[in-house]
Amino acid sequence: MNRKLVLRLVRENDWLVRRRQRKKLAAVPRIAIPAPSCANEAWAMDFVFDGTAGGRTFRTLNVVDR
Repeated sequence: MNRKLVLRLVRENDWLVRRRQRKKLAAVPRIAIPAPSCANEAWAMDFVFDGTAGGRTFRTLNVVDR
């Protein structure tokens, strides 16, 4: 029995097909992150990939003081 045969039989006989219900996620209150009040309190880092005209790729680490 494959999936196509089962679907054809369901359609021809008007059988009920139960659909899966999504799980309800617990409601978690969102807490706002406080903004930094002075310099050097929060940093953001990210690797960025780029390419040269010659086809070589290079990676840089960008660091930002928020």
